[in-house]
Amino acid sequence: MTEPVLEMPDDLVSAEAWRQLENVYDPELGVNLVDLGLIYAIEVRSARVRAGIPLPPPAGPWRDPIPTRAHRACLLIPAASQEGFDMVWGPPGDPEM
Repeated sequence: MTEPVLEMPDDLVSAEAWRQLENVYDPELGVNLVDLGLIYAIEVRSARVRAGIPLPPPAGPWRDPIPTRAHRACLLIPAASQEGFDMVWGPPGDPEM
């Protein structure tokens, strides 16, 4: 695994991951993933970022562009491991999330 460029506490890496994911937009709605409520959790351990996202619909932008963009956004965090990003497809999304 590639070592992070910068050492930072996990809570600061998590806060930066939230900020980076605010720059990833749903191409159909023009709203970012955080404001849409589609990121339900971010966990950071030893510079490895895990983002919890509701299960995607079977078709649409979720199949490629959005996960790829989210991954790239988290790789911009200098304190994150450059190989350490996982998307955890969680329960199906609902309006309460």
